[in-house]
Amino acid sequence: MPGTRTALQGLLADSAGTPSQPPAPPVGTVFVAAAVVDAKAPAIHSDFAVTANGLAVPVYSAKYANSYAYVSGVNPSFDWLGFCNFDCDGEVLITVKVSNRTVTSVKILPTASRITPTISGNTISFRITANQHFEVQVNGSEANPLYISANPIASTPAADANVTVYTPGFHDVGSVTLAAGKTIVIPDGCIVSGQFVLNNDCKILGRGIITNVNYAWGSGKPIISYGANSRISGITIVDSPGSMSRCGSPIIARSIGSKYSVGEIIPMVSIFTALRTDGCTIALSVAGMTA
Repeated sequence: MPGTRTALQGLLADSAGTPSQPPAPPVGTVFVAAAVVDAKAPAIHSDFAVTANGLAVPVYSAKYANSYAYVSGVNPSFDWLGFCNFDCDGEVLITVKVSNRTVTSVKILPTASRITPTISGNTISFRITANQHFEVQVNGSEANPLYISANPIASTPAADANVTVYTPGFHDVGSVTLAAGKTIVIPDGCIVSGQFVLNNDCKILGRGIITNVNYAWGSGKPIISYGANSRISGITIVDSPGSMSRCGSPIIARSIGSKYSVGEIIPMVSIFTALRTDGCTIALSVAGMTA
């Protein structure tokens, strides 16, 4: 059933593991939403199969420019990265099976996380805890990376007169303007194709995805904020039809008083884009990692 969240409580003790035998899953709870498949949604990435404590985690695709060079009037060629997320607490064993190349080495970024992966054939294994975000690079290459977000467990707010909660699955909503004080919740297991305009005290929350993958270049932004005290938290934004070259990126914030910093407006938001010299960009405002 699309969007159904599944929990697994690990029962096996911690193990150091070896390159030929990955460690047993540690004790920890994982919530994973079912994959969302729709012609207008980001495609499922076929090169990576990810599990968290044995649960399959859907991996989606996002386009990126595979060259740093920019030539005026010439669009770069593109390739595809993989990204996924889930909620968890405690220690979690991640496995990543790579199908499009032979795995000889692995780098986990940021290096400050000091994660040492093990390799068994084409399967990579490593341990993480909640509220950690990573890039997995295979064979020392920046090509075709995988991004993993392990979020702390969060509950979905109840719907009411001021709170709209999208159901799991795919929604094509077009242009939506939020009146002052309104909140939209996009939970894990939900992908929304649309563009949102926020006024004072508006919020967009959740673990789901906003995509503009089928929008023409220059046709707008996924989110525009015209009001003060707007908050965007937890979601992933992909395929913005506007340039990422300025700090507004796919989120344009306007009429925000000087006391409102970017960190207060968009905590724990992941943004992927792939336009001209932007390359592959992920912004994680809480984790403080930009790759």
